[in-house]
Amino acid sequence: DWLEIFHSKISPNEIAIPESIHKLVKDKNFSIDDIIRMSISCILNPGNSFYWINRINSNIEFDEVLDFFYKVSIRSAKKYIAIHLMDKIDDVLLSKKLENAIRLTVHVKKDRPDIPAISLLGNGYENKLSQHISTLLLKNNLIFKTKLEIVLENNSIKQVFIENPKKFYWLSYQPLMYVSDDDFLQNIYNIQLV
Repeated sequence: DWLEIFHSKISPNEIAIPESIHKLVKDKNFSIDDIIRMSISCILNPGNSFYWINRINSNIEFDEVLDFFYKVSIRSAKKYIAIHLMDKIDDVLLSKKLENAIRLTVHVKKDRPDIPAISLLGNGYENKLSQHISTLLLKNNLIFKTKLEIVLENNSIKQVFIENPKKFYWLSYQPLMYVSDDDFLQNIYNIQLV
């Protein structure tokens, strides 16, 4: 969660937030959203770099920001994969060195009842993480559902795909958004993309 990293001013994976990020926000009127958008779009498609370097007017600041995002992303991915691979090693929890350790997860693992799951959203929502769900208020009850469940249950919600997938080929089979208001959808279509 990049926004949380910047608002909390933490050093993710012990990687310090570079001063160039603070400088962009302070001196060049960049928002944190601009910095996140720039970094992710340039990591996914280096062809976007020219636009952002011109906008920042500094190769050094651009490189520092991108290096930060890249390093944090790589280290986070490695940790996530390492944690995932731990599930496949039955001997880990039986190790004498880890006899006092408790292994927790946020996903219920039906094949691993020895690993308790932390239910972030309460009973009945064990395999749903907050970033994957929407909250619905129905008859004074909060209900947590994935976006896909909402689409399948409510035919009035439309899945919107990118119209010109060659620009964003890696997203061509993934809905860009879900909407139920045709006027809102038309307003979205009228927005110019970078």
